[in-house]
Amino acid sequence: MLKGNDLIGKSVYLYGKSTPLTTVADLIFDYLTNQVLAFVIDKPGWRSQARIIPWSGIQSVNASGVTAWSKNMVVLAEHLYRVKQVLERPNLTKGMPIITETGWHLGVMTDVYFSEMTGTLLGYEVKGGIFATDEGYSYVPAPATLRIHGNAAYVPSQIVRQMEERPLPGQRGLSPLERTLGRCVRHAVRAGDGSLIAAAGQIVTEAIINQARAAGKETELLRAVGITPNGKG
Repeated sequence: MLKGNDLIGKSVYLYGKSTPLTTVADLIFDYLTNQVLAFVIDKPGWRSQARIIPWSGIQSVNASGVTAWSKNMVVLAEHLYRVKQVLERPNLTKGMPIITETGWHLGVMTDVYFSEMTGTLLGYEVKGGIFATDEGYSYVPAPATLRIHGNAAYVPSQIVRQMEERPLPGQRGLSPLERTLGRCVRHAVRAGDGSLIAAAGQIVTEAIINQARAAGKETELLRAVGITPNGKG
């Protein structure tokens, strides 16, 4: 199992060659099929004009980098139908909260885990949320179904049961304010001058947390998401 972020900046080789062709700039995955589709090797403006190597063109992937079968495997993203589909629809991206259909906040997506043998997406690394470790992160198994609505990803409630089967770690590594990340604001939070920090129904982001700190409205933000100042909730 590999993490996507660990491959960023790693070398891309051609099969049988010892000199790197380029480096990995990003990866493209499809959350509907839980499959890594391609590795991006440059992204001028991103999306359709990005040069990619599709998974079918990969000879091997490991922690040291990626090996492609040949230089002919490099194509534009817009030339592969499945990749183009993913880039043209709302997608699960880093920084997006993952929430169960019943409202459990699992955290904010920071990375993906996948099989280096098949490219199958195995799960997501998330920051914050109800299962955060002392370091502030946890692992969400890739669900069979996932939907994007607004600026959040929603997964079946059964995911919580899968996560509960593992021993629950402590949350000493997260302050109460950091635990608001990815949660839904129940009522508006405003600064002393009346300016809006967070609107009702909005998902808490790091930018909102920073605004609350700057305005001295940490307690108000905690209460708005249902957390007491001592961290309960």
